[in-house]
Amino acid sequence: MRFFTLVLFSIFCYAPVSLASSIRERIFFEGKPSLEQIRNWSQDNEDKEFIIRMEEALKHDLLPLQKMGNPKLLQIVVSRYPDATAVEAWQFLAAKGVELVLFSVEYPRENEVERLNKIGLNKIVFVMTTYPSMEQAERLSKLTSKVSLTFAGSRYPFDRFIEGPPFEEIDSTTPLLFIANYWPADIHVKFFNSLSQDIKLRIVDTLPGKSAAENILKILKLTDLAVEMDSDIPTSLWAKLPPVARLQWISRNWVPSAKSLQAFASLNTQGQERSITINSDAALSVEERERLSATNLPVLWIHKVN
Repeated sequence: MRFFTLVLFSIFCYAPVSLASSIRERIFFEGKPSLEQIRNWSQDNEDKEFIIRMEEALKHDLLPLQKMGNPKLLQIVVSRYPDATAVEAWQFLAAKGVELVLFSVEYPRENEVERLNKIGLNKIVFVMTTYPSMEQAERLSKLTSKVSLTFAGSRYPFDRFIEGPPFEEIDSTTPLLFIANYWPADIHVKFFNSLSQDIKLRIVDTLPGKSAAENILKILKLTDLAVEMDSDIPTSLWAKLPPVARLQWISRNWVPSAKSLQAFASLNTQGQERSITINSDAALSVEERERLSATNLPVLWIHKVN
């Protein structure tokens, strides 16, 4: 249960590379914001990013969000599919570029696929705890929005004959993110290498042993690797990891030391995009901001507001 709770916050930690030395702010709000809160957030929000988490978003819940202005990012996270009565409200938000995150839902049924297509969202992120069946994968393939799949179950997939075929029904351009609290073994590497999609991994609260580091090197289509910890990471770790296109350090409730940050920033991996995410509700001090900016790497700070 603790790991799954961490996942709720981990899925918001993806930090696309932007201008170096800048600290981007991503605000997380849990509940249904009032119109007054929306108005406060709308002041100079073009450079801010917002994540709104609610169990279900009905029509009257979405209307205040239509007044939010034009933030850099607005994701609405729900655990129930859009209701038929809220389609127009969702369409209004879709036209403004709002993204939908479906967190721990069942795979969509035919009528839910039709409704999502009618809404016309640019991007839908599914955060699932199980892997799809053939029928479920076929329905996913009918979605017209850009789809991203995040898997945050208790294990990685490994059975190429049972779990593998449904992935063949999913478009090869659909990114697959696997979040786990352990590093893949050889059997998981073989499964990943059987897929046509790019693989992203996020490893939470554990460091790799020798065999785990060697296994990571064997994943052919691994494009993104994120390591999430609540403490400094040994400087020797980074040299053991493969030269993936994007390497991310997620630090939870902790601003790393200057020594650790500089070790990460000074990696000599040509062409690699590296970024740092600070997932902490505590305000960043002036010294912490200077420490992070000194890396000359993109930094994302995620925090909750009431």
